[in-house]
Amino acid sequence: MLNIARKYQCPLIYGRQVTLDIHNTPPAIPQIIKKLYINTHNNLAFACYHKITHPALLVNKDLYINAGGADEKIFVQDQSLAWRLSYHTPKMALLDIASVYKPPNNVGKRLSKNKSQLHHDVILAAYYMLQYPNLTIENKKFFHHRIIANLWKDSRDHHNFFLTSPDFWRYIWHKIDPRYDVDYDYDDILQKIKQWRHVRRM
Repeated sequence: MLNIARKYQCPLIYGRQVTLDIHNTPPAIPQIIKKLYINTHNNLAFACYHKITHPALLVNKDLYINAGGADEKIFVQDQSLAWRLSYHTPKMALLDIASVYKPPNNVGKRLSKNKSQLHHDVILAAYYMLQYPNLTIENKKFFHHRIIANLWKDSRDHHNFFLTSPDFWRYIWHKIDPRYDVDYDYDDILQKIKQWRHVRRM
């Protein structure tokens, strides 16, 4: 990754995150990069399209500082950091190579087991991204969808009759009519997630 950063003058590079029980299966050292994507236009849309939401990255210090580093308002940084770095970078690269190995979900104590925490932080991260200037309408639709979808997912995970919940019908309506409303009021959603239990808040 460092060689690619130097060769292409890329301040932000993502590899692949691979799930592997390294105690039972030693990770293979990758030898060949199968694909390399270099992007210089609407990097935020590029990151969203490729679902870059993990910490398998190499980032230039100046870019990290310019993007604000880790957002102290959000506990889980995976998506928040990826989106903000992508928004601020003039160029980014995506490598088809394993650069971070993570254990399976059933190994050890992992924050990712707390689905409410993940849904909560994705909603907050997407809401904060919508406050950024110069977003394209596609960027805005993407983040709006993340908010609506994760609100419904948490309702689905915690309620036996989630098909009757307002969150489900809000999600269905959004799927039918995915247009982005610039005047959409998120206050009720933000107030609702403040009531979620078992969620760490900063």
